[in-house]
Amino acid sequence: MKRAIQIGGVALMLIGIAGTAKRPSPALALAALAAIALAVLLAIRSLPASWRGESPVHKQPELLEQAESRIGRPLELLCPFTLLAQDHCGECWQGRQYLWLGLDEEQLRLLHDAHRHPAHGRQPTSAWLPRIGGVWDRIPRHGLAMRAQQLRGCQQLELSWPHAPRLLVGRVYGPRAARDRLVGLLAADELGPQADTRGRTDE
Repeated sequence: MKRAIQIGGVALMLIGIAGTAKRPSPALALAALAAIALAVLLAIRSLPASWRGESPVHKQPELLEQAESRIGRPLELLCPFTLLAQDHCGECWQGRQYLWLGLDEEQLRLLHDAHRHPAHGRQPTSAWLPRIGGVWDRIPRHGLAMRAQQLRGCQQLELSWPHAPRLLVGRVYGPRAARDRLVGLLAADELGPQADTRGRTDE
């Protein structure tokens, strides 16, 4: 950001020189435009990835390690998840909450995103905090019913547990391949018990 400010100052100086000249040279005008463009580019690149709307793909192994250290067991998958609404035991809650959704062999794990908060949106709460926070909730993968919808840049999920009863509505972000794999694993969880039941009925 400091370098962007310095280059911006140079651009303003060049614009001032061009403004005082009766016939500013094309080279001077081009230099000023190039300095402005470079300053803007450096300013954008200096912003945190979460402010730019980018998924921290380059930190995925580190984030997976953080999440596994929180729950004490390995995860099959980890994706950013924005909770939009939930209904649990007669209690309704509406509001946006930024979480991480992970799957281990038996449970669906929801962990806090320590860099994002509903009150701050994309603004990081603290630069020194680890990205993955504590466990927000854990729900068995068994008995899941799912509805998925592909949206631009995300998958919207409606996850319900009819026998609990429980409903979560939210959006999964991150790389397309990871989102598709997550939906596939959850669909397999949903179809597994049904297939077992049909097999026993046929017998």
